[in-house]
Amino acid sequence: MKINVNDRSYSVENRFDKFDEFWNQLVQEIAQKELIIAEVNIDGTVVYDNFYNFIKENMQSATTVSIQIITRSEACQQLIKSVNIYLDNFPPYLEDLANDLYGNPTTATWNKFNQLLDGIEWVVNALNSLSKYLDNAAIYSLTDLRKGYVNLTASMLDAFNNKDYFQLGDLLQYDFIDKIEITQETLNKYYKM
Repeated sequence: MKINVNDRSYSVENRFDKFDEFWNQLVQEIAQKELIIAEVNIDGTVVYDNFYNFIKENMQSATTVSIQIITRSEACQQLIKSVNIYLDNFPPYLEDLANDLYGNPTTATWNKFNQLLDGIEWVVNALNSLSKYLDNAAIYSLTDLRKGYVNLTASMLDAFNNKDYFQLGDLLQYDFIDKIEITQETLNKYYKM
């Protein structure tokens, strides 16, 4: 199988022992240079985590494996950009969801609410990942943001459990939008255009 690592190409036999030898050497080199794997592409299928298992599961049929390696700084900048783009889409969604809650919530409303909870989880996980790349001052800021999202989610779930849909709508329309603005302001301090 052909393995491309950025601009270098290798030929590795499609055997687990040969791949393990190659992988261990690559991981050691990456760690020494303080780089990270951004993505792995096997014959057009791209993954962003669990690289080793993905390659091993597909190596018998793989013809070309492309591994993109980037610096921690590049990874941080890409993640900040992704989070900001993601958060840019929240305000109109939150307003629509809040308006649904102020009226007569339907099954579609609760599906949107569940999607929102998934989105919050993604943001919290992204902030957690960013903590690996930034300095201590940033880590404290990100920790505060994560706690804020966790607390806000707890308040939203309390309002939901109490069937206080007006309170839930207010939390979405006011508190959550404020949290998004604070998050973006904080992240933009660390984003280099």
